[in-house]
Amino acid sequence: MKKTFIRKGIFACIAAIVGIASSFAQTAITTGAITPTSMCVGSSVTIAYTTTGTVAAGTIFSAELSDETGVFPASPNVIGTGTASPLSGVIPAGSVAGAAYKIRVTTSTPAVIGDPSAAFTVNAIPGAPTVTSPVNYSVGDPATALPSSAGYLWYDAASGGTGSATAPTPSTATAGTKSYFVSQKVGDCEGLRSEIVVNVACTAPAAPVVVSPVNYTVGQTPAALSATALAGNTLKWWGNDASGGTSSSATPTPSTATAGTVIYYVSQVTAAGCESPRAAISVVVSACTAPAAPVVV
Repeated sequence: MKKTFIRKGIFACIAAIVGIASSFAQTAITTGAITPTSMCVGSSVTIAYTTTGTVAAGTIFSAELSDETGVFPASPNVIGTGTASPLSGVIPAGSVAGAAYKIRVTTSTPAVIGDPSAAFTVNAIPGAPTVTSPVNYSVGDPATALPSSAGYLWYDAASGGTGSATAPTPSTATAGTKSYFVSQKVGDCEGLRSEIVVNVACTAPAAPVVVSPVNYTVGQTPAALSATALAGNTLKWWGNDASGGTSSSATPTPSTATAGTVIYYVSQVTAAGCESPRAAISVVVSACTAPAAPVVV
């Protein structure tokens, strides 16, 4: 009786072991299509796979990436996980460009290593273009297109927007600063953008020609002040402000109500917006000269 019990126990253990081994042997993973088949470092990739045999609900599947020669490292390079096909992954930064990359799908419970995928290509991200910055012009200078090369894309902003393969030509019509941004695209892979700062500076004209001082006596009828600008330029009157303040195009007329000296300021501005230094006009109002005493008899 005792021998029978032992035999039954041994048979049960053997059956359990055979069942587990059979279950493991029946589980297989076939790695399917990799989408896309050519991608950039840092790009997303979709990995399809199928299984045979019994797989427990909630089993975690891992997508492992080979090196550029198609060899899988001893320490798995897992780029994505999930519980159902397809898996999503990202080609890690620093991956070496190559056309023999492969992916396989694995599980740890049970421990199953799927067949590797067909080879696919990983392309390097090009570096940001080497540029010269800043580029300096004066208002009205003839400008040329910014230096470009094959694969360059030009933008008006550091991010976003639609790149143009045509290099921009800066405008020098008015003074100011503008930034242009350029990246390089090789195949489907576009790199970071470099910034080019274009400065357009004014060549300020000389201060307008004025007559100073202008002399009056108290109560004398004054005339509007005068200044002479270069042809094509306009005058800006700044009242009594040697700097700052608010300008006016209206020519001021000084007051002669009281004795004293008042200084007025005027500048000239080119059509491109370049402003000269301010010229000073001193208006001197003197006290009236007393007439001689009347003659009396």
